[in-house]
Amino acid sequence: MRLIYLLFILISCFCVLTLALDVDVSAETSPVPEPEPEPEPEVTGDAELETSPEPAAEPEPAAEPEPEPAAEPEPEPSTSHESLSEMAMEELRSELIDVDSAIEKDDTPQVHDIAPIETDPVPVSDMAAASNHRMPISIDSVSSEDYGDDNEQTKPDDVDNDVIQQLVDRFLNKGTLEEEKVEFVNKAVQALINSSDYWKTDSAQPEGSIKSNEKAMEWTAGYNKEAQKILKEVGSAGWNYFTSVSAETKRYLDEAESGLNKFLASTSKQSRQFDLTSVTDEKTKRQLELISVEGMSALDVPDFKRYNELHSEINKVFTQTDICEKEGQKTCILKYNDLPGMMGNMKDQEEALNLWKSWRKTTGPQLQKIYAELTKLTNKGAKLNGFEHAGQMWVSPFDLSTKSRKREIDLMAEVDKVYGQIEPLYKQLHSYIRREIGAVYPGTPSLTRDTPIPAHLLKHITGESWGQYYEGTKPFEADDVIPEEVLASLRKQNITSKGIFTKAYRYMKYLGFEKLPKSFWIKSIFSRNWSKDMICDPATAYDMMDGVDYRVKACAQVGEPDFVLAHKLMAQLYYKYASRKQPLLLRDAPNPVLQRAIENVFGIIAGNPHYMQSQRLVGENSMRDEAIMVNRLYREALDELVRLPSDIVVDKWRFGVFDNQYTENNWGAVWWKLREKYQGVTAPAASNDAAQFDPVATPRIVKEHSPAMKHFISYVIQFQILDSLCTGDSTPLSEGCIPKAEQIKKLIAAMERGAEYDWLDALEATTGTRKLDATPMLLYYEPLHNWLLNANKQVNAYVGWDGTGKPFNAEEIPTYSSEDNDNAGVPSEDHIAFPGDDCTSGQECLLESSCNGTVCVCNEGLFTLHIGTTYNCVQGNPADAGFGNGNNLVIGLFPNDQENATTTDAVETTTAAAGKKTNSAPMQAVPAFMTTLLAFVVTRLML
Repeated sequence: MRLIYLLFILISCFCVLTLALDVDVSAETSPVPEPEPEPEPEVTGDAELETSPEPAAEPEPAAEPEPEPAAEPEPEPSTSHESLSEMAMEELRSELIDVDSAIEKDDTPQVHDIAPIETDPVPVSDMAAASNHRMPISIDSVSSEDYGDDNEQTKPDDVDNDVIQQLVDRFLNKGTLEEEKVEFVNKAVQALINSSDYWKTDSAQPEGSIKSNEKAMEWTAGYNKEAQKILKEVGSAGWNYFTSVSAETKRYLDEAESGLNKFLASTSKQSRQFDLTSVTDEKTKRQLELISVEGMSALDVPDFKRYNELHSEINKVFTQTDICEKEGQKTCILKYNDLPGMMGNMKDQEEALNLWKSWRKTTGPQLQKIYAELTKLTNKGAKLNGFEHAGQMWVSPFDLSTKSRKREIDLMAEVDKVYGQIEPLYKQLHSYIRREIGAVYPGTPSLTRDTPIPAHLLKHITGESWGQYYEGTKPFEADDVIPEEVLASLRKQNITSKGIFTKAYRYMKYLGFEKLPKSFWIKSIFSRNWSKDMICDPATAYDMMDGVDYRVKACAQVGEPDFVLAHKLMAQLYYKYASRKQPLLLRDAPNPVLQRAIENVFGIIAGNPHYMQSQRLVGENSMRDEAIMVNRLYREALDELVRLPSDIVVDKWRFGVFDNQYTENNWGAVWWKLREKYQGVTAPAASNDAAQFDPVATPRIVKEHSPAMKHFISYVIQFQILDSLCTGDSTPLSEGCIPKAEQIKKLIAAMERGAEYDWLDALEATTGTRKLDATPMLLYYEPLHNWLLNANKQVNAYVGWDGTGKPFNAEEIPTYSSEDNDNAGVPSEDHIAFPGDDCTSGQECLLESSCNGTVCVCNEGLFTLHIGTTYNCVQGNPADAGFGNGNNLVIGLFPNDQENATTTDAVETTTAAAGKKTNSAPMQAVPAFMTTLLAFVVTRLML
């Protein structure tokens, strides 16, 4: 009875308090219609692939009937970006309905062949007559499917229970830890090893001795069958490990990878038996070229073991080295992982310099010794693969050179041309951030208006990202509310992590991509399984190598970031799925840079406001204005654009080391010349003892022992692909677009060919050119570029870093209203104030209040609730709830405070009203109110 009484009191008081403080608990960012009920799913042939019972279908929204639009003559394709009119959107929806009808009439079982939906190009109405209102994309009319919601499988495949029982018998039942002969746990892999001639090299013929096209084709066909067996085991073991980390699953994966290495080593040697000049079948020749490259596994056993040991030693330095925060410190407890956060929050340039130097002086000598040995072994492996040095081997996937074929392009020369296009934008950004840094670190002698920026002032341990400066230096105060609106809408529609993948998948089908097997929905993992130890990053699409099993692994959360991630993962998966008819080695993108670029393109497209409006995620007027657009591009530029010059520096320096262009003693000097030339960054003053080790103390050099060009090329070509898909759409390129059907068809056709041709051929098929071109990227960044030009011109800022070291002019340095101008970290207690507190010393007023010159007062439109010694800014008038009746109502105050308890009316302020109101301020009174309430309840329960 007492429990019921307690619950009744709590519920009643909560209702009264909500009404009293005028808290609208049901308010949403924007009105979003309730989702419509979905029809029953269709029965497809996918069910035959599953041994488990059919799961109950998730209902899907029913398509609303719409009138058939009148046919219009098909216009000529436009080469400019133009907007979809209302009538065009209507026709788009009608076409989808027609497509769905055709799909639903097909009752034949699904065969996993590529059959893109043939849709006509979308007609565009006369722009002069077009309405500004856009009809939503009717993705709900895409054919219904069973997404397997009732039987979602998130557990890994079964492991060998017999082996587990053997371990139990050994350690528990026998009661002994005696060493026994090691038994392999992955029996399937052990059964494959040496099961065919493809695992053996005893009978291999001399290199280039077989000059028969037929024999080459026969050998390659057998290779694909044998390779599929081991790759399937590796894929299964990898999935099990990453979705359920344990010593057992790790052992399965290690044994599978060991078996794969043996297979690759033997088949690589066998593939070199064939004379490629005698092979006339292009697919066969392409596969033999790929198989023949061993990489570092070409090293003999001792060298390969040492190669891996060096990587382990590097990782050990990064994870175990103790770093001192200050020079001369006796006890040093910092680790490398502590440094990025500390560098980002430091407000004293001397402290930043000490930490910058400490990392390099502590680890530099050791890392330089390790890296010198690592480069020698890498060069040795490259020569065994037919290259002069490791730099040639690293760029071979990009310049298309092989042992028997000369390079098609001079990659680094092409990169320099692209940098020449990017340099004007980069210099404008550099000029802007340099004078902003001048305001953050005033009086720093080494920071001038016309010379490179000292590396330790970039709030990043390596200086390759300037993202820590965003909040304090962003061009406008405006905040992008679309992420909040998307989150609220997803919650209102009851969309789960799996639901955002469903939305992404339906959009891909709408664009013309084909249907996935139902096993995708049953076997994929869309959100973290907290009962298992998962490795969430990176989110990945999987081809399980059996032709029908395709999955994704993601720890997605409901919100805009993972809504975008879902579209990127679907694009990654579709590249694997579309190319499934190709031979095993040719299934997937011809180069990872192309796949990464396409993923990012669909990430940009997913953020298109018109698409999100069609999904009821944002309101009809939720278009980003210029201020928000510039801020968003500025944030991206600080992380991605500034990394492009760093990519060039990293690889040019490494390729010079590989080619022995300079001695080890000159590594540091060459490194800083490259950084100054491309990045406009210099070594801190009086830091030669530490600066010389900067290259080997950079993770991208020693830890990421792979080409930095992967990021550079993928980032440039993603805008070339985006521009191609958005041809004929007037939406700014930085907002993405809704791609046209004819452009998507080109992309799908390129995906279907997989790695049958090289990445330049695929780029040409998609964009019409096989050249790297930064013009679309500059178009994407155009709003930011224009703003930077104007901002730097207004203060006569110096653009570039080739000056003589003149000090900043007074008008160049911005002024800040708060000492914490970089907004990095949490302000100290003496720099903040609450409503009613003194703010005469420049304190930042919190909780929706502003400084009127003396005290923090509530913003315009809010009321001040004064209780005891505290002030609270609330949205409702306290007097309406009985807080101003002269009775000095006390809520949860201590006895000494009761005599001072009063209430006040709204306080007039001198500041502008906040742009966004929340329910957080009224709830400030809740803890005190609940104190009194709980005291009353406890008293009643003790009766």
